Amino acid sequence: DLHSFPTRRSSDLQLETAASVAARRAAPAGAVPVGAELMVNHLRPVRSGYVTAIASPVHQGGRTCVYEVRVSDDEGRAVARGTLRSLYTWPDARPSARSGDDAA
Repeated sequence: DLHSFPTRRSSDLQLETAASVAARRAAPAGAVPVGAELMVNHLRPVRSGYVTAIASPVHQGGRTCVYEVRVSDDEGRAVARGTLRSLYTWPDARPSARSGDDAA
């Protein structure tokens, strides 16, 4: 998933937003992803323009997912890089028992 943001927002917020949107779109039916772990490496400051965040799936399991996000500036230079691990929750009903452990 691709998202563009004005630079006044911090890279960690941009990274978390892009990964959360991607996780929500890929979630199993009835599931809602909830962020469990966010890791961000800030690589360079950006003072003007826009940055682009691209989220790519690293792991898609029945109970968890992990997305890697790369944030770049208008010139394509890396600004930040990180991952978001989300746990799927089922607010309306508990899914049937699942076998196996999909922890990364």
